[in-house]
Amino acid sequence: MGWSEQYLSQAGKEVLIKAVTMAMPNYDMSCFKLSINLCKEIEREIINYWWKGHKEHKGIHWVGWQFLCMMKEARGIGFRDLMCFNLAMLAKIGWWIIKHLESLLVTTF
Repeated sequence: MGWSEQYLSQAGKEVLIKAVTMAMPNYDMSCFKLSINLCKEIEREIINYWWKGHKEHKGIHWVGWQFLCMMKEARGIGFRDLMCFNLAMLAKIGWWIIKHLESLLVTTF
């Protein structure tokens, strides 16, 4: 939260959250199962940033996290549910391992 973020519109905040905050743990999520507490803490920080304009202001959470995670076609914002996304990334790696049994990675494991 710097001085420049306080002037962002909701659309600007959405782009910033999706481009930075949601993208940062992607590598970790594709290799490890993150703890539920860590995922909830990241989500809590995202929610607080989304609803607050300044650090000093107390934001009102008008809708819940489940609504914010809904797809835009379903009138949501389209944020990722980090726990589900973590499982999907691990499943993707598992599928790749099953499909490429002759790879160096599988041989090493």
